[in-house]
Amino acid sequence: MKKTNRGRVILLSIVLCLDASFPSRAGQSVDELFIKAITTQKNLEFGDSSGVERLLSAILEQDSTHPKALWQLTFRRYRLFDNAGETLSQQAAKLAAAAPMIQTIVAEARQRGDQAFAHYVLGRYAGLYDAFDRALAEMDQALAAEPDSVRYRVVKGSILIDKGKWEDDDPSILQGMQLIYEARRIAETSPSLYYKTADYYFKLAFANASLESQDLHKTIDYYRAFLQHGVNKRAIAFAWNNLSIAYRRLGDCEKARNAADNALQISDFSAARSNRRYARFCLEMKAMGLSMPVVSRGGPGDRSQ
Repeated sequence: MKKTNRGRVILLSIVLCLDASFPSRAGQSVDELFIKAITTQKNLEFGDSSGVERLLSAILEQDSTHPKALWQLTFRRYRLFDNAGETLSQQAAKLAAAAPMIQTIVAEARQRGDQAFAHYVLGRYAGLYDAFDRALAEMDQALAAEPDSVRYRVVKGSILIDKGKWEDDDPSILQGMQLIYEARRIAETSPSLYYKTADYYFKLAFANASLESQDLHKTIDYYRAFLQHGVNKRAIAFAWNNLSIAYRRLGDCEKARNAADNALQISDFSAARSNRRYARFCLEMKAMGLSMPVVSRGGPGDRSQ
């Protein structure tokens, strides 16, 4: 079976599986359904996310090869956003399994004349393999086609940040942060469907914390700005957890403990528990006039769609 046919078989299996579970959204256009799906995705908290899949399924009932809906479903079905606890071989197997669908999505986007989205999908996919140069080349072509795209600018920035972290290269991280600054500025007059104000601050905070020359005060400022705008409880928990690390590194053990406690009030996860223990130990060491060794326990990286 040709690869393109294999991709269409997988595509059809997705549609049939979803159609069996979710009713149609008669009377709503594909564009309306897609906007609603992405908005629902951005507002998701913990728990059931079937509502997003229901909306994407309704799009595919009307347009079975809709590239952007297929990308969202593929991203979710293969959990391309989540590598936590996986070995490198498991990650590679997951990405390889998704390859036929990626080929189908790219082919459909090109057939519809959406070259920018085709390059975006290839860039995101290459980035998940940590093939940074290929990923950046694809994102450059996406931005050449749509130079004012907030989404493509943020994704290119995120890839540069990942590249800089991988190669211990601060200039790459700073270049990525600059692109996110620019995206936030563009979004002030042309808001993006995919990002809220809080998202830019979270990405900047996470990137700044990755710098060898990190300014801890700036990291704290970014996370504080995120908390002023953030509504997603999961992301808020991670922000408080990462604030705990920054405060402890500055020697403010009490704020570090309080931040970890705030994270745990939202969600009981291992990184926050570890950081609360370190913060308490920090307070004990400080009470004895001793310094606290720096141990970092961060939150998850950026795998936006």
